[in-house]
Amino acid sequence: MTEYRIVAGTCTCGRQHRSDFPEDVSAPVQYGPGVSAFAVYMTQYQLLPFERTAAVLDELAGIAISPGRIYSAVQTAAAHVQAPVAAIREALVGAPLAHADETGMRPEPIRTGSLSALSVAVSPGDYVRRTRSQSYVPPAYAPISSN
Repeated sequence: MTEYRIVAGTCTCGRQHRSDFPEDVSAPVQYGPGVSAFAVYMTQYQLLPFERTAAVLDELAGIAISPGRIYSAVQTAAAHVQAPVAAIREALVGAPLAHADETGMRPEPIRTGSLSALSVAVSPGDYVRRTRSQSYVPPAYAPISSN
């Protein structure tokens, strides 16, 4: 954290003088990228409400930040990831097949024994797993021999 202070005073001639903040400081209180990233993480990944995230920052780090400032940090982060998210979306939409899910299951009617993995819509080049420790390459995706 960096704290900037300005100096203000009145000259003997009666004129008032005041120093300036650095150009990148645009508000009386600013939080750096670490505080903003933590706030975004807590609200978007840990799903804490904005008010509770503000309370956590105050209680654990002594940072008095408003829920509105946290909301602003989330909006800024969302704007920064728009282009990569759009590129990923376009790549998925253009892919012939995209991996969607892998869910553990125990086959019916007996629900005991080893856990199987059900993969749905597996992309070419990905592997279907018979078990979590053993991979299987489907014949359709196996390398073609040049012999």
